[in-house]
Amino acid sequence: MKSKSSLKKWIEEKKEEKNNLHETEIFKKVDSEFLKKFRHELHLTQLQLAKVLGVSKKTIEKWEQGKNPLLGPAARLVYLIHQNPKIILELQLEES
Repeated sequence: MKSKSSLKKWIEEKKEEKNNLHETEIFKKVDSEFLKKFRHELHLTQLQLAKVLGVSKKTIEKWEQGKNPLLGPAARLVYLIHQNPKIILELQLEES
């Protein structure tokens, strides 16, 4: 178990990492394999993830196959959801 001071240090490091993450770094991280693994971790189908992100199932398929790159606001949204997976529950509730 981490001590309070080492835990605080770790939290600060994580905050700093997030603050230093530039858009190009997000795009390098959020690729087809990242998306597929993340979707499986959330136990979502392609259709369910598509509805949450506001895109078509075909778009998810192409992103996961690497046929289309995951860029811009969509990549940023996937990254943010990955950082805070609880938000997926709120997004799923909004679509209902």
